[in-house]
Parts: sequence; structure tokens; C-alpha cells
Amino acid sequence: MSAAAQPGLAPAAFSQREAAGKIVAHTVRECERRYGSRLRAVILTGSLAREEATILINDGLSRILGDAEFLLVFKRGARLPAARALDSLAGAVTQSLRERNIGCPVNLAAVRPNYLVGLPAHIFSYELRHAGRVVFGDENILRLVPSFSPAQIEREDAWRLLSNRLIEWLEARSKVAPQTMEPGIDLSYATVKLWMDSATSLLVFLGQYEPGYAARAERLAVLASGPVTGLPFPFAQFQAAVAEATSWKLRPQPYPADRFGWSFCHEARRFAVRLWSWELARMTGQSPNLPPLALGGTFACRTTRKQRARGWMRVAREAGAFSAWRHRRRWTRLSRGGSPRHWIYAVAAECAIREEEHATSPVSEHPSGAWAQTLRGFLPVPGPPAAEPGGQWHALVRDVARNYHEFVERTRA
Repeated sequence: MSAAAQPGLAPAAFSQREAAGKIVAHTVRECERRYGSRLRAVILTGSLAREEATILINDGLSRILGDAEFLLVFKRGARLPAARALDSLAGAVTQSLRERNIGCPVNLAAVRPNYLVGLPAHIFSYELRHAGRVVFGDENILRLVPSFSPAQIEREDAWRLLSNRLIEWLEARSKVAPQTMEPGIDLSYATVKLWMDSATSLLVFLGQYEPGYAARAERLAVLASGPVTGLPFPFAQFQAAVAEATSWKLRPQPYPADRFGWSFCHEARRFAVRLWSWELARMTGQSPNLPPLALGGTFACRTTRKQRARGWMRVAREAGAFSAWRHRRRWTRLSRGGSPRHWIYAVAAECAIREEEHATSPVSEHPSGAWAQTLRGFLPVPGPPAAEPGGQWHALVRDVARNYHEFVERTRA
């Protein structure tokens, strides 16, 4: 990510805390105006709450890379707004902020207090309790979140986080044209997040999790000072890349193209795929050398039949009656091996393995697209194949991203 490739890119003129203050004040004002006495509290979560957001200024627009995440906690018995209404409000707040020269997508989720009480031992739960900020209402609301130690965080939650980041990376990669000289800011940022949350996921598996990007980078540095064995990649190389990604995330500035260019992106993807297989193998007792779809045959042992059924019922509800009838037999077969989430993750990992071979080849030399059609059959609702061989990888990644956003992103199933 060179200075030449990013004209006008420089650290923001105001501090992270000042930017967060503007975003919070405007969001709270609009939420209070819309929902008033029904609200018990508004909680800011994520990197903005931890004061680890990445803020850049370009052409007068202060841009937050990532988004501002808020939990709206409604009072017991209060009617929750529909998801569409929340999305509409979030869009209006995002647009209003942009008119004030702040580019920051706002994400709103509505819950009741019992949601906080029932949160599992996940990374989000731990960071919400320890780093969430109550920006409106009941200052004691976060005490409802269960208290647990980092060692109690479920390993599958860490693997899911890694899978989500891998899909986000693939989606950003698919939007960059083949043979482009440099990856651009969006893919570079997705690469930074992939490095950092590969570290997050690994630390959970090692029992060394720390809340916050800076603390996790420091923990990796401590581990690197001694022998670390049994990992699927050279640990010192991984730790150095995570340190560099974290440094840029917290103190953004132009970097040499030879470090934050395509090699940095491909390296992040290769390490993430190795870690993805290694973690899944540790959870299922299989060999990490198996391809993702072969490992996919072990997903059923990670969930009960009831849990898998809940995921497929959600797909049927969201996809509609016609799709449910059309895909019913294939869904029945896939449900024996895992949930929709598991199969979407497996196809994403297969896409990541094939990225350099299929996404960067000239059309005249492009491999056959038969593999893409095979993988598409493992997605809950596959789309049509691309018209040209050179577009098969990009089309499949868009399919993966669409299935992820529609059926997985907002659910634990």
C-alpha cells in the first residue's frame, strides 16, 4: 500500500476519541429520538469502543475503516424494531455522518436484557463485558453479561471468527480486477484484519487470548521469545506479520508497496487457510492435510441434529418457499454433514486455496470452471455460473459472500 498508490491518504486530523465522540453523539441522538422511553441502554462495541479504530482522511473526508457497532438494549417487554427498520435508521445515520465529513458505516442491533444474560462464552461476549461502552442509559447494563475467563472461550467461536474474516477477505479480493498492480485500500484493510484475527483465533486455541488488538500482538511477541511448536506455519514469520498489521491498524500511514502489496495479501490468505484447517482438525480429530470439503464431512460431530435443523430452517425461511422446494433434497443431504454455516465456510476455504491459480490467470490461460460448479453445489442457494471461464472464481466468491450475508452473518446457527 504505497503512498503513490494512495494519493491524499494520511492520518486523520482529529483523534480517534474525538471521532468516536462525534459518531456516538449523533447515533445516540437519533436512536433516542426514534425509540425514546423504550430504550434501556445503548452500548458501543467493537474497535471503536476499544479505541482501536482505524481513521484516515482523504479529500476532506474522515473515514473509519470498518464500522461503528451499537447494541440497542430495549426494556423488558418492549417491542423490538424490525431488522429492516434498524437498517433504515443505520443508513440514515451513516448518511448524516457523511454529510458532516465522517465516513463511517453504522451497525445497529436491537436486543432485550435477557440476550445479554444468555450470551455464551464467546469472544464477542468477553470483549463486550470488558471493553463495551455504555453511551446511553443504564450504566450497569454490562453486568448482565456472564463473567468467564479467556481460557473458557469456545474454540469453535474462534474458528468461526477466522472463517468470517476469510470470507470478508475473499469478497474484497473479488472486487479487484485481475492483473491490478496494487491491491488498494479496501483489500489491504481486509488483509490487515485477516492477519490480526488469525492471531485472535490462534491465541484462543493456545489458551492465550487477550482482549484488544494491541494486547494480542504483545502476547504473540512474548510467545515468539520461546519455542512454539506444532503449528501449521513458521510462528516467527506469522508473529512479525501480525505485528506489522497491528501497527498499521492502530497508527495508519502509507507503507512501502513491497510489504503491503500483493505479497502481503497472498501471505495472509495462505497462513489463514493453514490455520483454518489446523483448527478444524484439532476440533474434529481429523488430519489437517485433508481438503476443506473432506474436513466438511466431520461437521456433523460438532453439532446436534436439532442445531443443524435450526440452521437449515432459517435458510428455508429466508430463501422463500420456491427455493425451499427446489433445493429440499440437496439440503437434506447437506444437513447430514453440517449446518449451512459449516458448508459456506468450507466452500470459502476452497476458494481461498484456489485464489492465485484462478483469480489472477489471464482469460486465455484460465483453468476449467468445472471445479466452481462442483463447489457451488455445497452452498445453500447457489447462483448461476459465470458466462466466461475467467470469471468463475469471482462469481463463486460472490455466491459465497451472498450466502454468508443472507443466512449466517446475523445468526449463531
